[in-house]
Amino acid sequence: MEIKRVKNNRLSEEVLEEWDTKFAPDYDLLFFENKPTKFTAVSREDGYSQLSLDERTSFLTWNVHPKCKWIAKVSNGLFLSLHKDEK
Repeated sequence: MEIKRVKNNRLSEEVLEEWDTKFAPDYDLLFFENKPTKFTAVSREDGYSQLSLDERTSFLTWNVHPKCKWIAKVSNGLFLSLHKDEK
């Protein structure tokens, strides 16, 4: 098992991979005022309860403006494929 040092802390490759999955997921949560047509979205009321604590923390969901009533979970690949005006 390979051990890495991060600011004098010894971390295994397993721990680093788990952190990467938890705190840098391969998708984004996008919030909309109106129901989007490009993405599958759920109402914020229904969708928020389905988010894990890790997702709420990673995406700072408590900072989302109350006007945003829709949540879409969008893969990084799909987001990157959008035209810059759509992003």
